[in-house]
Amino acid sequence: MRSSPRLPSREISKDRSSIGRPRGTRVELAGQEDLAGRPAYKLKVTLASGGVRYDYIDAKSMNLVRTSTRQVRGRPVQIQTTFGDFKKTDGLLFPRFVEVAAAGRPNKMRIDVESIEVNPSLSDARFAMPATGR
Repeated sequence: MRSSPRLPSREISKDRSSIGRPRGTRVELAGQEDLAGRPAYKLKVTLASGGVRYDYIDAKSMNLVRTSTRQVRGRPVQIQTTFGDFKKTDGLLFPRFVEVAAAGRPNKMRIDVESIEVNPSLSDARFAMPATGR
């Protein structure tokens, strides 16, 4: 009998266990798969709305490397978002590319991140309501 893969244990205090996910969201380990030749944990994420998505966590780095959504706005469409080229900026890890693809569609959208600023100074004027043309 094959044992189920297990994520490395991490202590999470009860009062902080829902950080990063809305109430009513359920996450369960759905297996392990190879993504681009690297092992990844497959997590089934059931949202409070009943929608389901799959998140893939790189088994070595523990980075989120892919999400797969099967429904968008109630319609059956498989959207796959892949994250890669992780680098630190001001001590935080960010993917430097994001690729989005829809099943059965030939085109993919790729976003290459050239630079990231963490907590830059912004003028309050940037958030002012635009003047109306009356």
